[in-house]
Amino acid sequence: MAEWPGYVGMVTGIVGAVTGIFGAVVGYLGYRRSSQIKALDLRIKVRKQISDAHASLGTVRRLMDDATGSRRSVLSAGGRLNSGVSAAWESMIGADKVEVDNLAASIPSEDANYTSLSAEQLEAELVAAHGLNKKLGALVDKYRDKLAEDEVARRQSAQAQANRVNDGRK
Repeated sequence: MAEWPGYVGMVTGIVGAVTGIFGAVVGYLGYRRSSQIKALDLRIKVRKQISDAHASLGTVRRLMDDATGSRRSVLSAGGRLNSGVSAAWESMIGADKVEVDNLAASIPSEDANYTSLSAEQLEAELVAAHGLNKKLGALVDKYRDKLAEDEVARRQSAQAQANRVNDGRK
């Protein structure tokens, strides 16, 4: 009768060892799967950032063209089309176009394949794409503000013209 505690100990030891090995294997598989999911999530985020950068690039180019036409109209209406203000505008827009072209050259293609990159490399790509978006966003905001300034100038010019007409009728 004294032998059964030895057998119970042996059986529970074997069950414990098998359970431990099984737990380690399942843990490793779960860790590997979570790494794959993390990499997939990062690839999706990188693709979204790059897509946003391409959209912002088109927006900023359109806004720059619209703002140039608008500014020329405002300057022309004020008789300052060939003034220093106009030259300063052309210089600023030229520098910004060069910056936009440089940013456009650094934006990866939307078809780029990121499957071979590690999570660390994907994080670096994500940070770089985010930086590009911040720079493009600042330019979009700048030219939206310039268009708003021109609209204010148009309203003031129209109001001044209406005041001159009304003063002439008195």
